Amino acid sequence: MVRRLLARGLARHVDLLRQTISEDPDSALVEGAGPGPSWCRYQHGPWPVPHDPIVDFTACPPGYEWLDDFARRASEQVLAHRSHDVVVGHADW
Repeated sequence: MVRRLLARGLARHVDLLRQTISEDPDSALVEGAGPGPSWCRYQHGPWPVPHDPIVDFTACPPGYEWLDDFARRASEQVLAHRSHDVVVGHADW
């Protein structure tokens, strides 16, 4: 029951935002949304700018090159199928 209520609330929230933005594409909501967090920006490759300097996404341990290949293909798919609509959601999938 709680999950359904939360899901309905989120759906209503998204609908309200979508309606507001469609009625006023130059809305402060669009500008305020910004580009999103670094971990959902794939325009410069599959790995985000690290949130901590001790993290180095450019180094790949031997034997794990497949992970970079997988991430590259995944980010290319995200970019190929993304819409230009402003949406509310989690970017950590």
